Amino acid sequence: MTTATVHMDIPLDLLVDCPLNTRTVDPDSASIRGLADSLLHRQLDAIKVRQVGARYEVIDGKRRHTAGRLAQLPTLRAELGEYTDNEARAIIIVSQRLLSIRLRPAALPPPEAIAELETLAALIPAEQSSKALREVPEPKRKG
Repeated sequence: MTTATVHMDIPLDLLVDCPLNTRTVDPDSASIRGLADSLLHRQLDAIKVRQVGARYEVIDGKRRHTAGRLAQLPTLRAELGEYTDNEARAIIIVSQRLLSIRLRPAALPPPEAIAELETLAALIPAEQSSKALREVPEPKRKG
């Protein structure tokens, strides 16, 4: 990433899913409906986007993007960055792994998986990777 991240509200009609993110999101799922209800009150985390022509690709925040559409919000708060494809892929992989940990905390990854996340995070710009790694819970030690 060559420039600092810019924070802005982006109209949902200008947001498109990033083709690098192959995750499927079911807009009819209970979790997306719940997220849509939550977004009507407050958006906790900004989505990460990059500009492509006149539109913005959602790098991180596909569930929030889907829920925002379901809630018929006019805009979503976003962090606009100049991400390369490799940076975008790394952000997508790390954010999906973190999401799976948040949704299933009992399935906390072993230390090897934490090391994998650290390796992937090295591909992400410093301000993004440090935030991502702070969100990974420490593995519980047996004994």
